[in-house]
Amino acid sequence: MSQNKIIGILTTSEDYKSVIKLNSTIYKKLANKFGKIYIINLSNLLFINQKEKGNKSLILNSNIKIFKPKNICELKSFCKNKKLIAFNGLGKGFNTFRIHYALSKIDMVQILLMNIGYLSNEIIIYTNNLDNFTSSLYFKLNRKISRYLFRIATLFNIFPKIDYYFDASYPIINNLNNSLIKKIEKKFKFLKISYFKKAKLINSRAYDDLYKFKKNYNKYIVFVDSYFDHPDRVLREGNISKKVIIDYYKKLSLFLNKLNKLYKKKVVICIHPKNTNPLFKKYLSKFSIVKHQTNIMIKNSHIVIFHESSAALDAVLLKKNIINLQSKLLGNYLSKRSSLYSHELGVFTYNLDKDESLVKKYFDENFKNSKKNYSRYINEYLNPDGKQPGFVKIINIIKEI
Repeated sequence: MSQNKIIGILTTSEDYKSVIKLNSTIYKKLANKFGKIYIINLSNLLFINQKEKGNKSLILNSNIKIFKPKNICELKSFCKNKKLIAFNGLGKGFNTFRIHYALSKIDMVQILLMNIGYLSNEIIIYTNNLDNFTSSLYFKLNRKISRYLFRIATLFNIFPKIDYYFDASYPIINNLNNSLIKKIEKKFKFLKISYFKKAKLINSRAYDDLYKFKKNYNKYIVFVDSYFDHPDRVLREGNISKKVIIDYYKKLSLFLNKLNKLYKKKVVICIHPKNTNPLFKKYLSKFSIVKHQTNIMIKNSHIVIFHESSAALDAVLLKKNIINLQSKLLGNYLSKRSSLYSHELGVFTYNLDKDESLVKKYFDENFKNSKKNYSRYINEYLNPDGKQPGFVKIINIIKEI
C-alpha cells in the first residue's frame, strides 16, 4: 500500500478491545497485510463527550495503533497529505454531527461494514404503560429526526457519503443495487443522491471467523447472555425492577439445571462483556461463567441457548442444537427481538416461564427438525457470496483504492 494511505476505524469508544473484537478477523488481516491499522477515537469531537464505563485496556497487537485527536485541527493534521480509508463505526445521532462535518473536510474513502448477518434493531413504541410509552417514543423520535437531518446533510455533501457499503444480506444488497435511486443515478450521471456509492455483497463475520474451521466438539451446554437489563432495552422501556431481574435469573437457573441433568453435560454461561449486575453471579454462580470466550464455547457446544445474539449465527453455521429462550420477563423489546430471531432462523423455541419436566426425546426431535431450516438463512445472510471470505474481498478492494 502506498505510504500516503492509512487504514482506520472511526469510533467514539475507548473500549478498544471491543472495537477490534467486533470484526477482529478482518481488522487483524488488514493490519498484517498493510503493516498497521489505526483506531481513531473521535470522542473529543462529540458535542457532549460522555465518559463510558467498561474495559479501556490498551493492550492490543503491535500493528494496531491508537490515535485520539484533541480537536478537529489535530485530526486534519494527522490526515494531511494522506488518504484515509476508514471503517465507519460512528452512528448518525445528533451527538456525532460535528464529527461527520469534520470528516467531510478530509481526503477519505469511507467504508460501512454490515457483515453480522442478523436482523435490524427495530424500534417499537410501547403503549402498555406510561414509562414505556415515554421512553420508547422519545427514543424513536430522537433517532428518526436525527437520521432525517443526517440524510439531508449527506445529500448536500455537508456530511460525507459511504464509498463502499458491505453487507452479508443478499436481499439488502440486491434491493440497494436495483433501487429506484440507483436507476435514476444510472440515467442521469450528474446526480449523486444515493448514500451508498457502491454496495457490495460479502460473506458474514461468522463465516470469516469459522473459515477453514474443522474441529467440532459437543462438550457443553452453552448459554449466551444477552444482558437482561441492557441499555438498549432500558432506553426503550425504562428501568427494570429488581424483582423482575431476580425472577428472571431464578427461572433461567432452574432451566439450565434441568438441562444439565437431562444431557449430563457441563453448563457454561458466556456473560455479556458489559453485564456487571451482581445479581447475575448471585443466582447463576453454580454454573461456569466465562467472558470473551463465546466463539470458542459455541465451537465446543452440544447445545447453544440464547434470547437474541449475533453469536447464535456461529451456531447456525456449525449446525448446532439451538434453543431460543423466550419469557414475558424479557419485556417488549427483548421479546420482540427474540421472536424475530426465532422466526428468521427457524430454531427451536422454548418458553422459560413453563414450570415442567424436560423430556429429552422432545428436545432431540425439535433439534433435528429445526436444522432443516438453517440452510435458507445461511444462503441469504451468512454465506451468500460463495467460498471467498469477506476479508479477502475487502483487502482486494482496498489494494485498488
